Amino acid sequence: MNILIVGCGKMGKFVASVLSEEKHNVTVIDKNELVLEKLNNTMDISIVLGNGLLADTLLKANVNSMDLVICSMKNDEDNLLCSLLAKKLGCKNTICRVTNPDYMNNIDYLKDELGLSMVINPDLLTAREIENSLIYQDNIRVSYLSKGKVQLVEYRINNKSKLIGLELKKLKNKIKTNVLILGIERNDEYFVPNGDIKLEENDTLLISALKKDINKFLKELNEDFIKLKNIMIIGGSKISYYLAKSLSDTNIKVKIIENDVNKCESLALKLNKALIINGDGSDKELLIEEGIENADALITATGIDEENVVYSMFANTFKIKKVITKINHLNFVNFLKDVGIKSIVTPHIIGSNQIIRYIRAKDNSRGGNMETLIQFKNLEIMEFKINEKFKAIGKALKDIKFINNLIIVCINRNGKIIFPTGLDVIRENDLVVIATSKKGIKGLNDILG
Repeated sequence: MNILIVGCGKMGKFVASVLSEEKHNVTVIDKNELVLEKLNNTMDISIVLGNGLLADTLLKANVNSMDLVICSMKNDEDNLLCSLLAKKLGCKNTICRVTNPDYMNNIDYLKDELGLSMVINPDLLTAREIENSLIYQDNIRVSYLSKGKVQLVEYRINNKSKLIGLELKKLKNKIKTNVLILGIERNDEYFVPNGDIKLEENDTLLISALKKDINKFLKELNEDFIKLKNIMIIGGSKISYYLAKSLSDTNIKVKIIENDVNKCESLALKLNKALIINGDGSDKELLIEEGIENADALITATGIDEENVVYSMFANTFKIKKVITKINHLNFVNFLKDVGIKSIVTPHIIGSNQIIRYIRAKDNSRGGNMETLIQFKNLEIMEFKINEKFKAIGKALKDIKFINNLIIVCINRNGKIIFPTGLDVIRENDLVVIATSKKGIKGLNDILG
């Protein structure tokens, strides 16, 4: 595909790197010459220096020949205007980054009027991911697959776990519940395991199962669930707004601490069920006065990574059950576990996954449209809606030759979840979830050996 990215912030850079690796024809527009030069030296892309809101700049980037334009500048209004201009100049599809809650209330109208193919809101998606994980301990992170029917859990093995030293093939005898281990993270990289692998302390297991089976698995390992009553959020960001609004609607007490008085006033007007405190999140006395010791969970969501890290480290001294840290710079992530920061969210990665899924789904000639994409470092979890072009429809899985480093996670057939054996088959219109460390999978035909 010919793809134009307008605005090369964190999300734009990440999307450009992935699409370049997947051999798309990528062009990037940005005003910053140094940023473009760095991209040009590290990726196989075309660059255009200029203002993406000007028709001359877009035409210089051959916007009229683009299959897709991704508008990912900092300002929502700029992105909306750029999307409209790109469509008028002849591009086929547009994806627009919009994060302002006021616009999100009218997003369906904006999509129709501006002809947008997709609206991406990394802040809203991040808030949802945080909410999904709040009831679990710090060593557990949760995502959902197959329209919410299947849970995907990252579970880190602590030093007291009875899993240490256990061969994976003996797991079911030890923990009598139906869970599937899709991958193991060890030494900062995921791999698809075989049954002979022995589990070690600090391994992170990527587990898939129905919610009831996940909960049973965690209870067998003596993992407690958090009863959420009081949540504290440091930083009055858009993520904080979306999260507080959702939690407040479930009668959970939410307190946001924000240093900017104007942000406080704006949040107070929009969040009538949350308590907004104007103050410094680094003020120990203020945090104690506002009840940090009684918080069931704390989320640090300021716009500065260093502040979020420091606030999270301070919160850990109070033994809070769940501390979630928002991080923008990926080079921070690798060493944070060493300083006790266990639950991390990265908005531009969460948003980028949605864009990449959309692009892969556009190619429906490979046996199925991609419905979901979740990345765990080098491991990808993908869900496909099967069409008539899948070459192995009706064949028993045991009779199909698959590529290496692949697991068929589950099949959703008309709402019924099947964790398949070799005798099961894939049918047209099934939703099939796979896990693989192989790059460039765009459709189910790509998994056939």
